[in-house]
Amino acid sequence: VMEFEDVKVFLQKKLESSR
Repeated sequence: VMEFEDVKVFLQKKLESSR
């Protein structure tokens, strides 16, 4: 299970990568 902060960073990284 990923931590809340980890999830936030993961989503942000995914969005940046998707850009």
